[in-house]
Amino acid sequence: MKLSYKGKILDVESENGLLKVDGTTTPVEIEKCSENILKIKLDGFERTVYIANDNKYAYVFIDGEQYTFQQIDESIEIDETRAETVKNEEQIKPPMPGSVVKLLVQQGQSVEEGAPIIVVEAMKMEITLYSSISGVVTEINVEPGQQVDSDKTLVVIKRNENA
Repeated sequence: MKLSYKGKILDVESENGLLKVDGTTTPVEIEKCSENILKIKLDGFERTVYIANDNKYAYVFIDGEQYTFQQIDESIEIDETRAETVKNEEQIKPPMPGSVVKLLVQQGQSVEEGAPIIVVEAMKMEITLYSSISGVVTEINVEPGQQVDSDKTLVVIKRNENA
């Protein structure tokens, strides 16, 4: 599978107790505790890993830190130097049901690609959702404290004309 992390395309495979990232192979033990929780033993250290994902991103939490990976559709030809799809609008949705903690933008505000947009809480984890395009916030459909389902569009961003 291909993932993008901070603009770099990573080729990731896991099979028979081995984790392979961009050709580097490391022994790993993975125990699935639930649909969104894994225990991973890597390099002699055991960590509990919380994972949430939607159709575009995988949100990974390890030791209180959040890592956001863009999931690359391998059936689409992409520029290997930049993981970007051209689209005119982005609808930001939560990766799983939860509640809105904080809005980080206002309607009409210009945002850059990678800007934090909204914080949601799910499974006692705060997840910051980011914009994958530069544009203008055209809709905010929620408010702090509101419960949301994973199919709820929280914020809509329209691509800048010159982007």
